[in-house]
Amino acid sequence: MGLDEKSFHWGQSYVSVMVDLERGAPRVLDVCDGRKKEDTIKLLEKLPKPVRGRVEAVAMDLSAAYQGAAEAVLPKAEVVFDRLHISKLMGEAMDQVRREEHKKLLSKGDERLVGTRYVWPYHPDELYKREKDPTRDRVFERLAFSRLRTSRAYDCRLLFLEFWEQPDIESEQKFFTQWYHEAKTSRLEPNPASG
Repeated sequence: MGLDEKSFHWGQSYVSVMVDLERGAPRVLDVCDGRKKEDTIKLLEKLPKPVRGRVEAVAMDLSAAYQGAAEAVLPKAEVVFDRLHISKLMGEAMDQVRREEHKKLLSKGDERLVGTRYVWPYHPDELYKREKDPTRDRVFERLAFSRLRTSRAYDCRLLFLEFWEQPDIESEQKFFTQWYHEAKTSRLEPNPASG
């Protein structure tokens, strides 16, 4: 099952959507106004009790309200964060590393990261399809293979993409454990003082 929110009227009004993800294309099961925990509990309680007991997993964004509602109504179901939101977090963490490093480099007169903000979010294959500038491609390659903290964060983000390609849960667990160890030993944690 999946839970997601949709906004209307320029983000002023939200609905929560409960979706069946098991039968091929997602199928909307029900919708309710709001995205608070109480709203989502009411939404999940619309499922008959026998069905609630059979729900094995709930895919969702990182909403604490959705997590709390799922734990309250579907205690046997695993919470699964969706790929889109995990990828977004990875990109935000990488960009925070880039911003911190850029500021530090500029203070030393080093302008290597100037103008690269919108390049790092792309996979190299996507970038080369978008950019038809061989000079810019070479500049990016030089940066991507440099010893910059930003390039290490970029590599870490790209490597994580392989997680989604793992054939089974054992492979996923093994891959994640190895990736997490490498990510922690990279010492790329953003500086909390930088905001």
